[in-house]
Amino acid sequence: MIKDKKTYVQYLLQKSQDTLNNVNILLEKRLYNFAINRLYYSAFYSVQALLSCIDLLPKTHKGLLIAFNKNFIVTEILPKGFYDLYAGLLNDRQETDYGDLVQFKETDVIPFLEQTDKFIKYIEEYILKNYL
Repeated sequence: MIKDKKTYVQYLLQKSQDTLNNVNILLEKRLYNFAINRLYYSAFYSVQALLSCIDLLPKTHKGLLIAFNKNFIVTEILPKGFYDLYAGLLNDRQETDYGDLVQFKETDVIPFLEQTDKFIKYIEEYILKNYL
């Protein structure tokens, strides 16, 4: 486990916010597939921070999704819609990274931007209230 959990969690939360902030730059440049990637990683760092609070550090993206679902969604600590968003972003990120001829449009990305912003803020507030 990380020696200073609080510092590590704060680092991940900041990294999540910084990553989300990059999405607007990518949207301005019409780099929609890269924006999807950054949206996913913004959510990823938030989930990683959350799971770190309970000493879980899955080694794969799928493992992180499963642990997030098991510990925070199935238990109804966080809304089910958060699982749907995170799983959807993971799927879309994999499509843009590994799929052929996949091209997202601005209209595909904008709804995810708003939802991801709410997602990371909610998780950060939950962490600050319950763990830090």
